[in-house]
Amino acid sequence: MEIQKLSKLSDLIVEKPITISALNNLSNLSIQYLQLSKGKFESFDGLFNIQSLLKLELHFCNVCNLSGLKILSSVSDIEMWNCKKIIDIKPLADIKSVKRIYIMGCSVNMDDNNLCDYFKSRGFTKIRYEPNRSDTLFEAIR
Repeated sequence: MEIQKLSKLSDLIVEKPITISALNNLSNLSIQYLQLSKGKFESFDGLFNIQSLLKLELHFCNVCNLSGLKILSSVSDIEMWNCKKIIDIKPLADIKSVKRIYIMGCSVNMDDNNLCDYFKSRGFTKIRYEPNRSDTLFEAIR
């Protein structure tokens, strides 16, 4: 498949991506919404900036390190569902363009007392944390 022929594509769902580098061909497209489902990759290291990307969703991915997402300069909305290996969500707070983060059913250590303070120090004004649900919920809005 030739990427050039997809120049008008704005929404993309990728099932079972193995590596992040495979997504680097998307950097030249006008993708605004990207959903990665059941990904085998463990980090976003090596990801190129997808300048048009506004919303990123991760579903059932094996990712544990989120620091590589800092390259995304336009993303404003990040959602994560059942990504059980995520170690730390603090790198998401350092993405300056992000306005909303929604995390459900991930195994992040949300008992960290400093987590809410950390997000507040990065400009997030509304933080919702519900640990007593069947799936822990964390939401932060700037």
